[in-house]
Amino acid sequence: MSETMSRLRLAEEIAGALEREGIRYAVVHGTHGYPQTIGRDLDLAIALEDARKAICVAADKAAQCGYTKAFSRWSHWGLHQLSLIREDEREGLPIDFLCTTGVWRAKWIELMRPDHMLRLIESDKTIGPFRLSEEGTFIKACIRPLLCGDLIRFGHEFPMPVSIPEQIDREWLIDTIGPAGVSLLASSSVEELKARYSLRRLQGRWIARHPIGALKSLAQSIFCRIQRAAFDAADVIVVETPRPDAVRQAVEALKPEFKKLFLEPSYFEAPKNSIAMRLGFALGWRKLPISEFRLSVVAKEANAGQRKMRPGKGRKFLDAECYCAIPDSDAEAMREQLRRSLLDFVYGRYGIRSGLSLKPELEHTAGVRL
Repeated sequence: MSETMSRLRLAEEIAGALEREGIRYAVVHGTHGYPQTIGRDLDLAIALEDARKAICVAADKAAQCGYTKAFSRWSHWGLHQLSLIREDEREGLPIDFLCTTGVWRAKWIELMRPDHMLRLIESDKTIGPFRLSEEGTFIKACIRPLLCGDLIRFGHEFPMPVSIPEQIDREWLIDTIGPAGVSLLASSSVEELKARYSLRRLQGRWIARHPIGALKSLAQSIFCRIQRAAFDAADVIVVETPRPDAVRQAVEALKPEFKKLFLEPSYFEAPKNSIAMRLGFALGWRKLPISEFRLSVVAKEANAGQRKMRPGKGRKFLDAECYCAIPDSDAEAMREQLRRSLLDFVYGRYGIRSGLSLKPELEHTAGVRL
């Protein structure tokens, strides 16, 4: 096996492998700062029918480059998520394969039509070995955040005032964000943009012009949220230990490291009451993830002679996905034992190996096909 590569070099190798396999895609986020660095993750616009092959290619190439572990899932946002983990499990390269139009939705507004997304996939630029879509990057980094009120994204990838790429259809842009939105992009600073910003005005204008489209988008958004609650909710891991507070400290210590692997652990203390415990399983600990794989670590104090808990039989919302026991130990040992338990759970639930064959999922969704 070759020497382990950096995330940047691995991303370049994967881009080359996709090109050799004839897989059409376009990076729409993650290459800002290239060639010195790449983002925390890569977002690729790709056809639904090519996404599975692309994941296989990426996993195979990663295994050759020292990233020997990987986990993946279908997110009901409308994308495949893949995280490639370095052999020492201290670094990862997450990749999101955006293969449906629904993942581009901005609250009431459906930003992307199938023909529009196909144009993004064809790409309009190359940088190094990567195929890019400046149009897609602009829509993802500027238009969608503007329509969602996510103003923290401005001033970085696109400094103020924002230069509108020539690939952008001006008629589409005016129809989507209106003259007021275009004026906001021309703000001289982020502070000026925030002072003039009105989410209600931007969303309301589009809704008034496209009432049927807004209702369809709302219905799809509700359906998507129900699916995510049923299939993508945070996994609950109950840890039985004599020192629950030590588990809390271990979770906090692991957060920065796990963020690199595309994992988001959260700590909860188990209630004493069994009814409250069931409510926690059903509601309190299953917060929906935004992007990372969310893990809810519930610390339950273990008492001598107490009957050990075991995983439930498929009743996801009334049982934990995993139970583990961690004996009393010093902080470092506690952290390492918890780290090992959480990673083993993730590999067991979502792990893949090179040459995998993914199960077909949600083929009836608004996937973009070539």
